[in-house]
Amino acid sequence: MRKKILLTICLMFITFLNTYAQTEVIKKISIEGVRIIEKSAVLNKLDTKINEVLDEDKISDDLKRIYKMGFFSDVYVEKVYGDEGLHLKFIVKEKPYIREIRFKGNKEFSEDDLKTQISTKRFSFMDEKKLKDDVEKIIKQYKEKGYYFVEVKYSIDTYKDRPGDIVVTFDINEGKKVRIDKIVFKGLNKFPASKLKKVMETKESWLFSWITGSGTYKEDVMKDDYERIKEFYSNEGYLEAKVINHNVYLNKKKDGLIVEIEVYEGEKYFVVDVGISGDAKEYEKELLPLLKLKKNEVYKVSNIRDDISFLVEYMGNKGYAYANTEPLFDVDEKNHTVRIDYHVTKGKLVQINRIIIEGNTKTRDNVIRRELNIIEGDLYNASSLKKSRIKLNRLGYFEDLNFVPQRIEYEKPESEDQDLMDVLIRVKERPTGFLTFGVGYSSVDQFMGSLQVSQNNLFGKGQKLSAKLQIGSKTQEYDVSFLEPWLFGKPVSGGIDIFKVKRKYTDYTKESTGFGLRSGYRISDDWSVTGGYRFEIADVTDVKVTASQIIKDQIGKRTTSSIYGNLIRDTRNDAFYPTDGSSFTFYLEFAGGPLGGDNDYVKSVVDYAKYFLLPWQHTISIHGQYGIVESYGSKKLPIYERFFLGGMYTLRGFESRSIGPKDPKTGDVLGGDRELFGNIEYIFPLIKEAGVRGVLFFDFGNAYNSNILPPELRYSVGAGIRWYSPMGPLRLEWGKNLNPKRDEKSSKWEFSIGTIF
Repeated sequence: MRKKILLTICLMFITFLNTYAQTEVIKKISIEGVRIIEKSAVLNKLDTKINEVLDEDKISDDLKRIYKMGFFSDVYVEKVYGDEGLHLKFIVKEKPYIREIRFKGNKEFSEDDLKTQISTKRFSFMDEKKLKDDVEKIIKQYKEKGYYFVEVKYSIDTYKDRPGDIVVTFDINEGKKVRIDKIVFKGLNKFPASKLKKVMETKESWLFSWITGSGTYKEDVMKDDYERIKEFYSNEGYLEAKVINHNVYLNKKKDGLIVEIEVYEGEKYFVVDVGISGDAKEYEKELLPLLKLKKNEVYKVSNIRDDISFLVEYMGNKGYAYANTEPLFDVDEKNHTVRIDYHVTKGKLVQINRIIIEGNTKTRDNVIRRELNIIEGDLYNASSLKKSRIKLNRLGYFEDLNFVPQRIEYEKPESEDQDLMDVLIRVKERPTGFLTFGVGYSSVDQFMGSLQVSQNNLFGKGQKLSAKLQIGSKTQEYDVSFLEPWLFGKPVSGGIDIFKVKRKYTDYTKESTGFGLRSGYRISDDWSVTGGYRFEIADVTDVKVTASQIIKDQIGKRTTSSIYGNLIRDTRNDAFYPTDGSSFTFYLEFAGGPLGGDNDYVKSVVDYAKYFLLPWQHTISIHGQYGIVESYGSKKLPIYERFFLGGMYTLRGFESRSIGPKDPKTGDVLGGDRELFGNIEYIFPLIKEAGVRGVLFFDFGNAYNSNILPPELRYSVGAGIRWYSPMGPLRLEWGKNLNPKRDEKSSKWEFSIGTIF
């Protein structure tokens, strides 16, 4: 009985203690252990408050929140009972605080270069995961420069006499810089290694690797090369081809890398049947001849991609914006054949609801809208959308341009088989004002400088205003021009030009003053016509006694009154750096006769350029120009209307206006009544991130009297750099004269640079 009473008393005491604990009130909260972090910052993370009942779950959550701040390596709580009641102490241990970051052994990169790559920063708390990641970032940076065997470690030391503060040192052993000496393949039977090397971005080192950066091994690029090699084989019919593995090791001299790639080629597959099913089945007879993939031809994955895009666009042109094409394959591995069926799902018709323009802080909405081939309320049309983007690009006002279709969610009757779409046009404007200057030297002009102020989008209205000043020891030129591209809200342009030019040639001086009126009409998206009237008063003076008689005959003032016209076709995809499309211009000018003036002649020029996009954003451009000028009646053709070649924009490597027929007695260049010249350029990214492009070129041409004589063509080759720099367009080119004559230089440098505003 006495035991039962004692047990009951114990149970009652335990219950009393539990009840007391559950209703225990917090009288004080403090934060201990902080050095750098403010106590208030930690207190703000607590849900636990003074004068509240103790809640273990809430305290546990508080500890988690404090730890997640990322500043502490340890966090815990102590309960202290005193006269005032319960005192909670949240005790933290701060992570080491980084006072300094150092680098040892770095020669290729400066400390500043390395610091921009790492996540660890001064005056922050140490994070071991970040430090390990930073080691990998530094290693990657070195490997991209050819230091394939670089080693990086980090160490932690106490900062002077401040406990808890540290210095982080990255110790770098750069190792020897090596580039790819050779790329070798295993398993090749169908193609030579040279063909596979061409499709890869990973390249062997060569003479100019220090400029182009080729010859560097990068693991992520190599993985992309797997896909490039696979695609190459797929486009040759080898459906099963793939890269099995690759190894990287030092060559015998230990001064270069060998990249060994093992390839499985498989067998060539042929297409035995091509069909179209689904919602485009009714158009099958019309569409099959337009597909790139043909029956009984080699299987090519690139043709399939092109066909999918074509079918999606075809349905998109009928208003089905969300059409989808899925290629269905039936592969016969025994006979190495493929049957392909393009299954098309058209979805619902889509109507354009709103056209929204964003990002145009300067260019007015109507300037953008008038270039669009899409209208609010019309059915969606994929080709019109694509063409609108190209037209806006050609304006040259935008450095970035995106069309973003936005599907609209709205309630509609179940029977309505149509959707609505907004088209968001998001633009990033580029400066369209130019303060352009050039400096040069030639045997004719000696030192010469030019200054041109132009605005190609005046007040955001698309108007063009330009003023040019060119001054040299032998040239003075002033001209002002203005163009309104859309008169009265129609695709009709109108402009005016005023000019005054004085130029001292070797044997004479010509001073001309005049004006011009011009207009144009856009026939279609690609075709336009322009024309105008030009009036010029030319005065030839200071003719040397030793000059050619033809030049002496030009002494005095003569007026030219002429009309001219241009027929233009332009399908280029960009105004500044086209990579696709072409431009064609036919120019015809008629002077004198019923128009009055002292000069009677007819001049015509045909100009054509074509651009081809190659892999990796490389471009080939082919440009040619042919011109004829002839006088009529009894008047002779003035020398200043004849054709002269040479210089940056015709034949590089030759002095300006130095190419053309000469007087056999005096050696004066008299120009020709015929001209023919062409340029072939290979343009490639030199520094992609900065937009620097390299160019290799081949120029040819000459000016003639009466007959074009191919054996008399002049030739040059050369290289250059083009950069749309922060200061504006920069062009630096060197031309090599391939067949210099006795009085000609063998090469010539030319450059120009501009400032944008």
